[in-house]
Amino acid sequence: MKNILISFLFIFSCNVHAYAPEPTKQDLREYLMLMKHFSFEFNAFIKSAEALVQDEVNFDDPKTQIELCNVVQSAKLIHHLVTNRKVHPKFAFDLESKAKTTQLLESSLGLRDQLRKHNHYCP
Repeated sequence: MKNILISFLFIFSCNVHAYAPEPTKQDLREYLMLMKHFSFEFNAFIKSAEALVQDEVNFDDPKTQIELCNVVQSAKLIHHLVTNRKVHPKFAFDLESKAKTTQLLESSLGLRDQLRKHNHYCP
């Protein structure tokens, strides 16, 4: 009898952290905050990329180096937001479609390598 009670206790304690079948208000709030953060970072990425497209890319120019560094940092943050957040399974498909930003990250890391070749450190 004691073993059965311990088994039930173990089973119920494991299921406490499972998601509800339908998203709760808290799940919706967390997802909304994630999407706001994602859109803010993506907007910063677009603005920095537009500045680079309008100007000729000169890796020795300090202004261009700062813009390139902003592009790299925004791409890294976008990738982190999309891949490392836990969300309700109902929202997971939306994040999976946004997770295709890995190409964005890879190309921005190539920019970072070019900056390092021109003696500009970008984290």
